[in-house]
Amino acid sequence: MRILVVLPDASLGGITVSAINFCNECVSRGDNIDLLVMDQTRVVIPGVKQLFIEGLSQYWNLDAVKIKKAGWKKKLMLIPLGIVKRLTNKRNRWLPIIFRGYKEKGRYDVALAYSQCAPCYYFVANCVEADKLVALIHGNLRYMHETRTWDYMFPKFDKIACVSNAVGIGFKEAFPGVADRITTLYNMFDVEGIIAKSKRKSDYTVDPTKTNIITVARHDNAHKKLYRIPEACKELRDRGIEDIHWYIAGDGNDMEYNIKVAEKLGVTDLITFCGAVDNPFALISQCDFSVLTSVTEAFSMSVIESKILCKPLVVMRYLGLEEALNDGKEGLIAEQSISSLCDCISRLMNDRELLLKMTNYLKAHPYSNDKCYNQLLSIVR
Repeated sequence: MRILVVLPDASLGGITVSAINFCNECVSRGDNIDLLVMDQTRVVIPGVKQLFIEGLSQYWNLDAVKIKKAGWKKKLMLIPLGIVKRLTNKRNRWLPIIFRGYKEKGRYDVALAYSQCAPCYYFVANCVEADKLVALIHGNLRYMHETRTWDYMFPKFDKIACVSNAVGIGFKEAFPGVADRITTLYNMFDVEGIIAKSKRKSDYTVDPTKTNIITVARHDNAHKKLYRIPEACKELRDRGIEDIHWYIAGDGNDMEYNIKVAEKLGVTDLITFCGAVDNPFALISQCDFSVLTSVTEAFSMSVIESKILCKPLVVMRYLGLEEALNDGKEGLIAEQSISSLCDCISRLMNDRELLLKMTNYLKAHPYSNDKCYNQLLSIVR
C-alpha cells in the first residue's frame, strides 16, 4: 500500500508516538509510507519519506511570534497574512484561504489525518488525493471540551477511525449521520523497541525486599488523577502495609500539587516522583506490577506497554478498559475508588501465586500489532 500520514506537529505526545509506531509497523510489512508534519518539523523514521508543505500554505499556523522572528523582508509579506488570519480564523475561513489550490503530489491508497484537529482534517480532506481518506480520533467524546472546529468535516472522510470501540460508540451516538463510517483502529506499538529498551540500565534501582509498583503517566489530574497514588499509599499504610514503593514516571502541570498531597499525607517515603523519564521501560521491567489511576483513557498506551513487558496491572475502571485488559488474567480491574484500588493492590501483594500466574499468561500471549494492522486493511478494502 501507499500510505500518507499527516500530523499538524510533532509535539503531540502519545499521538506522535502512535504515528511513528504506525509508520514503522507499516514499513516492516512492506508498505510505502510518506509522512507530512504540517509545521515543517523534521521527524526521521527509517524507510519513511517526509514531505513538507510548500509556498504560502506553509504559514497555516502563522502567529505573532513567527512574524516577530522573521527578517524585515519576510515581515512585509507575513504581516498582511497575519491580519487576514486574524479576521477569518474565528469564522472557519482561514484554512480555505491559506490552502486554496494546494495539492500534494501523487495519489495514495489511503491518507490518514492522524490528529483530531481542524488543520489536519482540512488538509487531508482538501489537499490530498487518495482512494480512502481517514480521520483518526484519539479521545473520548465525554471528556472533550470542543469538537465544533473539526467535526463538521466528518462527511468529507470515507472512514472515521476511533482508537477504541468504546470511543467509537460515543461518536456514533453523537454523529448518527456518519455512524456507518465510524470504525476502530487501535494504536500500534514498537514491541521490539520496548523490549530492547527494558533491558538497558535504568536510572533507578528498586529495593527487592519491597513490592515495587510503577505508574507511567503525565501529572494531569483531570484525567490521570495521580493524586490518588499518595491517597492509596496512606490507605495501604493504615491497613498495616508498609513494604511497598511506588514509582511515578512522568511530569506535568499537576506534579507539584501531587507532591504536596504526598507530603500532607506523610507518605513521601513510599513514593518516588521521577518526573520525565527517557526510558521508563527499564524501570517497569524492575517492578512487580503497574497501576493506572485514570478516570478515562481512549486506549491506554501504558496498559499495552506494561503487557508487552509481561507486567501485570491494576487499572481503575474506565469506559472500554476491557478492550485493553483481560481482567483476572492480565491484571485486576479496580472500581473508581481508593478502597477498591487498595483491595486490588493488596491482593496482588499477598497472592504471589496469582501474580506469577498473570505474568506467565502474558509471556504465553505476547502482544503483537496484527489486530491493528488487520483493522487498517479492513479500512482500505
